[in-house]
Amino acid sequence: NPCGTQNQFCFLPPSSLGSPAVFDCDEIAASATPDGEVIAMPRSSVGIRHINERDMEAFRVLWNCQHIERAKLPLTDNRLKVYEKQGLIDRCRDTNDKQIIRCTAKGRKYISKLPEFAGRKPYISHTATAHNCRLAEAYLSLTPEQQRNWRTERELADLYHDRLADLWQHDYDRWCELREREWSSCDGGVVEGEQVIMLVEVITENYTTLELKEAYGEVMN
Repeated sequence: NPCGTQNQFCFLPPSSLGSPAVFDCDEIAASATPDGEVIAMPRSSVGIRHINERDMEAFRVLWNCQHIERAKLPLTDNRLKVYEKQGLIDRCRDTNDKQIIRCTAKGRKYISKLPEFAGRKPYISHTATAHNCRLAEAYLSLTPEQQRNWRTERELADLYHDRLADLWQHDYDRWCELREREWSSCDGGVVEGEQVIMLVEVITENYTTLELKEAYGEVMN
């Protein structure tokens, strides 16, 4: 404790290198992997230096669902405070007074810079908190491999357009049949290679567009 501040330590470089670098012990503990390894994050204006697999799990569910109940997010309170301070997340309460974590626009921008999310499109639905939390439950029920292969609603729409483009080249009659058909991609799904193997849609008692989702599933086999 050379800095004289609880839970902090510092490296004292030669005077020619400038001021001592101060690190928060709690933050470093939160950013270590289960075996204690600390992984460096890409430099950014956000100021977070390290991530671990728990961080990546949180980033994946926030990217793919936008909202999640605090109790289901695999991060410590200290880690969440760091993210909140940097504007990556914010908090609200649902109708049952459960704390909800929301990924902000700044959070999505930060996550998009990580290699795993390069070229990806996040799930965005600002007002449907209960819907998104239910989607997060479905997502978390999958295996780790399925979670990594999850694609968002907008990404599934891109796959549909790719499918139509392929039919235009290889099965023109089928393309003519489908081009005017109404459809809508699902909230999310699992994709292996170019094959959609699972689709997930959160519905209510008054849900009216299931046929459009089924039309999507039919075209994607």
